[in-house]
Amino acid sequence: MLHDCSVYGKKQLNYPFVPYLSRIVDHELNELLPTLPAVSLEGAEGVGKTETALQRARTVYRLDDPARLEIAQADPDLLLSGDRPILLDEWQRLPPVWDKVRRAVDAGAQPGSFLLTGSASPKQPATHSGAGRIVTVRMRPPGNWRGNGGQAGRLHAGNSGFRVSRTPVF
Repeated sequence: MLHDCSVYGKKQLNYPFVPYLSRIVDHELNELLPTLPAVSLEGAEGVGKTETALQRARTVYRLDDPARLEIAQADPDLLLSGDRPILLDEWQRLPPVWDKVRRAVDAGAQPGSFLLTGSASPKQPATHSGAGRIVTVRMRPPGNWRGNGGQAGRLHAGNSGFRVSRTPVF
C-alpha cells in the first residue's frame, strides 16, 4: 500500500539537526485546520510549505518522488487513505488530486483531513477551483524587517510566514 511507506509522525524528518522554526502561518493553520476539511499551502519554492505541513500531517504522500507519483497515477484514490491529516506534497504534479480532495470534502470529510502543498501551477489545471471547499493559505519568502525606532530584525518569512525576531541583520 502506498501510505505504509509514507506515514510519518509529527517529528521533523528532513533535517534532524535543524529545529523547526515557528512561523506566523502556524497560528493561522492552528485556527483553520480544526474547522476546515482541506487547506492548501501555496508559495514560492523554499519558503517552508512542506516543513510547516509536516508538523501537522500524520500521512504524507510526496508526489515529487517519481515512484510514489507513478503509484498515485495508477490509483489516485490511494491518496485519500491513511491517518488524517493527509499531506499531499507537490499535488500539482498530479492535478486530478485537487478534484479528488474536493469530492472528498463534498462527501463530508472531517475538518483537518487534508493539507495540500505546492509551489508551481499544474500543467493541466484542476477541473474545479475548489472554491468553498479548499482554502488557500499563502506563504511568503524571507525578508528583512525594521521594527519601531528603526531597530533591525529579521522577518523569517513575511506574511503568513516565519516569526519575527530581533536578531541583527547583516
